[in-house]
Amino acid sequence: MQRTLKWDEFPNGRWGDSKSPAFGAGFEDEESLGGFVSYTKRFKSINLDEKRKFWGSTCRSLKDLSKIFVDYLSEKIKKFPFSEGAISLETSDLTEILIKMNKNKLLTINSQPQVNAAKSDDPKYGWGPSNGRIYQKAYFELFVHQDILKNLIDFLEKFKSISYQAINFSGKKLQNVDENGVNAVTWGVFPGKEVIQPTVVDH
Repeated sequence: MQRTLKWDEFPNGRWGDSKSPAFGAGFEDEESLGGFVSYTKRFKSINLDEKRKFWGSTCRSLKDLSKIFVDYLSEKIKKFPFSEGAISLETSDLTEILIKMNKNKLLTINSQPQVNAAKSDDPKYGWGPSNGRIYQKAYFELFVHQDILKNLIDFLEKFKSISYQAINFSGKKLQNVDENGVNAVTWGVFPGKEVIQPTVVDH
């Protein structure tokens, strides 16, 4: 891992280490020169009537909000401010879990299933050169209401292999990871190459 820590060649983009020069590459417009620009900002170009059609006219509770997330995961609505396109093929492995989480006010915006030695040409998980093997850690990124957070963390603390980090708008943090830690959540092993780590989570 030490030798591949600074790997910037494949793939090049926003899911790398934020200290890497590659972080934020690939965006041409002025607004995004400083790094990744959220899809929510690009979503502003969709007019208000369209948004109401997708999400409803009012949103007065967490229950209303969770319904929008569930409807997107159930493919009842196609537009969503936290996703740039259709739900990925690999998300189908998690659909049942994600719907359950979102119905219970754990509002997910990013996830990936655990993968153990899938072939690199696998239509669902594959990437990179042929004759390789792909590995992934299960991963969830989500909004959590502060009233639920303590119970969630108390539960996660029972599992020492699970890492978590939470932060609110004012900057208060709860985490069991090191401030300078970098956690590889996707990697590939290919003939004649060092291990490639295209997806990492850093604090």
